[in-house]
Amino acid sequence: MSDSANDTPVDKMSALQIDPDAEGGDDDEELSQAVVNRLVALKQIHNDVEEIDIEYKKQRAALEKKYELLRAPILEKRRDIVSGELEVELETDSVPEPEPENEENKEVGIPGFWYQCIANHPAIGSLLSEEDLGPLEALSNISCEYTEDYSGFKLTFSFRENDFFTNTELHKSYTVAPDLLEEKAPALTSVEGTKIDWKHKKNLCMTEVKKKQKAKSGRKAGQIRFVTKMEAKQSFFHFFSDPRVDDDDDEDEEGGLKEGEHEFQLSVDEDYEAGHAFRAEIIPDAILWFTGEALDDEDDDDDEDYLAGEDDDEDDDDDEDDDDDEEGPSSSSVPAGQTGEQPECKQS
Repeated sequence: MSDSANDTPVDKMSALQIDPDAEGGDDDEELSQAVVNRLVALKQIHNDVEEIDIEYKKQRAALEKKYELLRAPILEKRRDIVSGELEVELETDSVPEPEPENEENKEVGIPGFWYQCIANHPAIGSLLSEEDLGPLEALSNISCEYTEDYSGFKLTFSFRENDFFTNTELHKSYTVAPDLLEEKAPALTSVEGTKIDWKHKKNLCMTEVKKKQKAKSGRKAGQIRFVTKMEAKQSFFHFFSDPRVDDDDDEDEEGGLKEGEHEFQLSVDEDYEAGHAFRAEIIPDAILWFTGEALDDEDDDDDEDYLAGEDDDEDDDDDEDDDDDEEGPSSSSVPAGQTGEQPECKQS
């Protein structure tokens, strides 16, 4: 007979890390042998499922890598078309006469492609300022690269020479735990962005502000002078700075910001959501964001949700009408057409 056959209920539970005295249990009742056997079986089932999940993640990582490699040359072709390095011609039955081009009106690639993609995205587009158009017109590609174990990803923004900064590439990297393949939401462990080397007086994230300053003491007490200070202003390029770590204990009571922070600095959650949007939405579906089709799809989803809610409201209204017929009109009844906002009317 094996040693396990002689194990007591406590021995079996201890072997599988089951605590009979765990909080929430009944200290006055001892578990019967039959119940312990069932718990041991359930714990073993749990361990078996975990082993399958481990193998699943290995297989999924290999599959993700396989298709990442298959997508790479296709995305490179898109990059070359957008930047103008690759010219394409459509195969059609009737070929129109080509328009004459000269050096003045000749366009290279697709001007402002990535700027338009970003501007059309509801979350990331809200980060833009009008001044961001200049450097973002020089944005030639956005790509995403994963770590070998899928514990993080790096976004690369490639720029042509421009009047605003000297960097040819700006990066934003994210690391999560345990990894991006985890079914449950992974925890963000680190964020790192590239320091932008702005050209002289071209920093779009900061602006010079002249303020009055009154001397409080000394011979010049009461005299007013003007001092120049640098203050943050709205710009997409704050995305490459360190995010703001929200901590209720350290927040300033007046503005809700700690020393050294500013209102245009993204919080950790906002920062990761923006990075995720680039990785999962803008990069794979760039052409749909450029044309606005991706935004139309989101609007359709919103309309479906609205209509579903409207049906529920109509059912509620029918019930209320029945009640009104029985009890008479209520002094608090609302005229039809005034019970909520209507969907936005968009003209084509």
